[in-house]
Amino acid sequence: MSFSFTCLMLAATPFLQGGDDWVPGDPYFPTPSSLSDSPTWIPLDDHGRENVGAMPTYSIEYDSQGDEQRYKVLARVHGFWVEPHRNVDSEIDFSFLEVRVPGMGVTDEIGLPQLPMIRTALGLPGMTSQVKIDAPDLRLYATFDNAPILPFQGPDLEPVGGEGQSASFKIDENFYRNYPDAWPQGPGSASAGPDHMFGTLPYARTNLQMFKYNPSKNQLNVAREIEFDLVFRSETTQPFELSRSWSQAASRFLENFDWLRDKGFILGPVRQWKGRYLIIHPEEWIDQLEPLIDLKEQRGYSVDLITIESINSVDSDDFFDEIKDWYFDAPVLEEKYVLLVGDTSRVPHRQTSMFDPLMGWGSSDMRYAFIHSDNSPSLWIGRFPAESASECKIMVDKSVAYQTDAFFDIDFYETATLAAHPGEVNAYLDCIDTIMAQTHLYDRHRNFIDRGGDTADGKDEHVISDIDVKNVGLVMFRGHGSTSAWSPWDFDGHSLNDNDLDTLTDTKHNPVVFNVACSNHAIQLDADAIGREWMYYQAGASASVGAMHPSYRWANNTFAEYAWIWLQSDSLNSIAATTMSSLNSAAMTHADQLSRWNQQVYSVFGDPEMRVFNRAPFRIKIFFPDLEVLNPGLPLELAVFDDLGHAVPDAIVTLSGPQGPIFSGLSGPDGAFEIPAGLDLGDHEELTLRAWVDDRNGIDHVSSIAVDTGASTPEDLNGDGSVNGADLAQLLASWGQSGAGDFDGSGKVDGADLARLLAAWK
Repeated sequence: MSFSFTCLMLAATPFLQGGDDWVPGDPYFPTPSSLSDSPTWIPLDDHGRENVGAMPTYSIEYDSQGDEQRYKVLARVHGFWVEPHRNVDSEIDFSFLEVRVPGMGVTDEIGLPQLPMIRTALGLPGMTSQVKIDAPDLRLYATFDNAPILPFQGPDLEPVGGEGQSASFKIDENFYRNYPDAWPQGPGSASAGPDHMFGTLPYARTNLQMFKYNPSKNQLNVAREIEFDLVFRSETTQPFELSRSWSQAASRFLENFDWLRDKGFILGPVRQWKGRYLIIHPEEWIDQLEPLIDLKEQRGYSVDLITIESINSVDSDDFFDEIKDWYFDAPVLEEKYVLLVGDTSRVPHRQTSMFDPLMGWGSSDMRYAFIHSDNSPSLWIGRFPAESASECKIMVDKSVAYQTDAFFDIDFYETATLAAHPGEVNAYLDCIDTIMAQTHLYDRHRNFIDRGGDTADGKDEHVISDIDVKNVGLVMFRGHGSTSAWSPWDFDGHSLNDNDLDTLTDTKHNPVVFNVACSNHAIQLDADAIGREWMYYQAGASASVGAMHPSYRWANNTFAEYAWIWLQSDSLNSIAATTMSSLNSAAMTHADQLSRWNQQVYSVFGDPEMRVFNRAPFRIKIFFPDLEVLNPGLPLELAVFDDLGHAVPDAIVTLSGPQGPIFSGLSGPDGAFEIPAGLDLGDHEELTLRAWVDDRNGIDHVSSIAVDTGASTPEDLNGDGSVNGADLAQLLASWGQSGAGDFDGSGKVDGADLARLLAAWK
């Protein structure tokens, strides 16, 4: 076993070590027999040594030469995972090694070496299909001897029920015996075009071949760096408007988001917050939906209701047309969420745009959100899979309670259970090990309970106890699934199914559940799909994520890993944004039809706008410097603080009434907020005031505020009950002087006072 490192400054690389006695953390391959059951991390530099599971990083500069534009890119790989291959019986086979880079896909030529492909998305200032990699420089090679790289075995489908796949081992023996050079040749490629969209944003994807295998030497060569120019010509150039949630999503997806925003190619979000929320529902369930509607309206959303009866169709295209018309009827800068209410007999799935060679066309909720592209969402979507009004009420009540109640149990906010099937070449156990190892990628700390089915700690009853007794707030399962269960996964070979869910008793602490497995959300096939059962049991989940069909293993692993980066983000995210953005990242990094299939067959059961807490929330409070009464003719000043007295900037403050939001806006840096004078408050003695945060762990402030219905309107200068020409004449007579027309107290009647009078005209 030997290690060599080629770079310009060998003497200046303190991480270089050699010798035959391998120590965890050393940047060279251990002997195969020293590898553990879990993946072993091989760091390539100090960053990789300090951060186990580090993803590639990028530095990007921009250059323009005439009509040709260039991104000058430096990509770095900081380390990779290695483990011995396991055969179909999950037995260790030292004949081959598997190598992977966190968050990345692999080469996919069957029988040839399975090597990491370093892919990323670079946002473009306009649409183009002409991109290329120019002047590539692969450098700082690390060379690993005695590194037999596993040949790619083809699509790795996770079959329903977990029967496993009986397939012959695939290897191109001629290549492994006779190929004389390092493979694959060349630096890689780039692509763009109509299928490279994230919402409204076009992007280019780079596919970098930084890992190469030489079969004649049984040698792995890894370029720690590649520098290159991405050359493109924009066919159109325009600024793209983004809401707050889409800005957050794009900043995580596009490596050059900050540059695009700084240069004005991305606009928003502006200081005025607005949101729209569409509910498509059975007409007779409106009463059950009322608490959710009230919550959204009090938070400032304009809630639009479309009944299934008014659509009067079983064709998903008709439902999609309604959603699309609603989407384009509002500015891009407004937040947009869609909730489908009912099972598939009421609201049908859309057909996937991807045809799977094994399963044909699939069913998809996600495709209702694909407005601008068949490969990316443009809005956030979820479903309450209720079959009755009573089930709908249970789902609504759990969702509203999760968002508005505060609990003393810190585990509900900061502890998660990770369950995994021990079979299938340990891929599922490796996935949860990676999730627990990549903590440097998390902005927030999370305590993990390891329920891997390879030990006695991994049992159905322990998962149920974690939820019911320890009150964990997040649960993820990684393994085989069927419509009705987490397929036999635990230490005793048991499945988790409705019999287990029926034993749950705590109806207050309803966790969020990620079923990263096959078919757990297949309500189009089975009314008792376990994803639906998580939702209709009162002590079950507040939201559930799962697939409606069999799905593909490695893209599932990547989805799960990205989901935790989103879940532990400093900026709190909705369940729909977390799920859909993580699926999108997994699809981009794997870059094949199978990962796009995964992206479309997953669904979110629950309120798509529900934020998933990742620490104990603070309570939001509103402080009124003056009298807590709303006078229609005067501005009302208030301030937003937390329960420790700290100002809460960028809180969304909404004044609402029975007909919905009246006024919404964001608090200032010091928490200050003003409700302006002259609003049409209707004929109400009191209204609702709500303050909340859409990007932090906060519990809403909600209260009633009295309206001074007897207050005179200051703009009614002559007191005749209306603001009209007589008042205008009186104001103009005092122009430039002090007097009753000086509404703002500036010392003279001027244009500001005239504008206020005209605004109150009636």
